[in-house]
Amino acid sequence: MRKPNPALHLTPPADSGRIADPVMAVPVSFLFGHPEGFRVAVRLATFERDYWQIDSGEELSRQHPDTFWVPPLDQRRGLKRGDAAKLLFHIEAYENDGSVGVRSERMWVLVAERVGDTYIGILDNQPACLERSDRVYLCFGAEVPFRAEHVLDIGHPPPEYVAWQLGQPPDRVWPRDYWRDSAEAEPGAAPDTAM
Repeated sequence: MRKPNPALHLTPPADSGRIADPVMAVPVSFLFGHPEGFRVAVRLATFERDYWQIDSGEELSRQHPDTFWVPPLDQRRGLKRGDAAKLLFHIEAYENDGSVGVRSERMWVLVAERVGDTYIGILDNQPACLERSDRVYLCFGAEVPFRAEHVLDIGHPPPEYVAWQLGQPPDRVWPRDYWRDSAEAEPGAAPDTAM
């Protein structure tokens, strides 16, 4: 097995136990598809619901134009499956004194799919402030929703690594919201389950 690009911090944790056949590199939504007659939307993470969220690189660049660069918008909007995107995560975590604080970490995700204007990336780092646990969503291999405004940097990992990482099911699957594709249905409305 070839070593991943260490410059992008793409090395999986030794205890992840993740293995894959590169031939199986197919996005989950292509495997299962979406129910016929339904549309799909993906929400972003929030502190209130998820205990973490992603900061806007665009907003940081506006606030600090001389010191905070982000790639041009057309590049951030044009990410393809297998591209790497660096994001700034803010994560609620326990401090040494037992209190809860917010830690910030820049981490990479590999783009797996796109739903409307939202990308679904696979987290390619283990957050340093969180211990890997079945009770914690955010971990190496978890799906992470983000948009072009969140991208701090773009990378292009080796194809062999992309095939390995995207060729297996994600460790955590981010929820998708479905609604009936009709004139009455509005995006964000509860799905029509009467079938």
